[in-house]
Amino acid sequence: MNDTTTHGIRIRPGSLADAPAILDMLDSAVVWMNARGNTEQWGTRPYSQKPGGVARVERYTTENTPYIAELDGAPVGALVLDSGPRGCPVDLAGLACPGTHAHCVVVGRRLPRSPSGTGGAPTASTPSSALRSHAPDAAGPALQADDATLKTLPSPQVPITPAEEPERYVRLLVSDRRHAGLGIGAALLAHAAEETRRGGVELLRVDCWAGGGGELVAFYERNGFRPTDRFLSGDWPGQVLARRVG
Repeated sequence: MNDTTTHGIRIRPGSLADAPAILDMLDSAVVWMNARGNTEQWGTRPYSQKPGGVARVERYTTENTPYIAELDGAPVGALVLDSGPRGCPVDLAGLACPGTHAHCVVVGRRLPRSPSGTGGAPTASTPSSALRSHAPDAAGPALQADDATLKTLPSPQVPITPAEEPERYVRLLVSDRRHAGLGIGAALLAHAAEETRRGGVELLRVDCWAGGGGELVAFYERNGFRPTDRFLSGDWPGQVLARRVG
């Protein structure tokens, strides 16, 4: 895992020592969204105060592959790569997931792919309990399309079908609103694509909130991703996107 520097933004491998900075960015993102009237995507409780929130971020920095974006030596963004979508970790058994759901078993509804590839009106298909972790308090804001403070995490607990080939999956992407407009999220995604390619893997995927006019979906499209499957968790709309990097 190599460091990269783009437009003054340095991206380096992360570690457990970065968990407090990541939690600070997540908490600040909730405050920023709420101040703009968005209480749907993540609710109103700071992520660090949600049951299991701190432990989950710590696992991301130890069990997955984290990257930290720095500006003048200070963390301003974070991205976590995984080998694919997964459900609640085994050690979460018995713990409450963040949000209104009481346990780490939430039935989601996976939506059929839009014929156009861009996603149409959601239509629920058969419920499933093959879960991804992280449930929102409710579901969220129309984020700024060019410099969204928060891109991904937490996703609701919904069935995300594993790819039929090796893949890398973006489980977290967050940037510091105080440095909006610098292309931090785009730089992290470009780094993730390069690391995926360097590992001999051709597919990079992510899922995100699809509400608020689809600003987050559009952000990923501008960064080389294409919409595939849509899903619902209650009334929380989500979108899976994929990018070929090979």
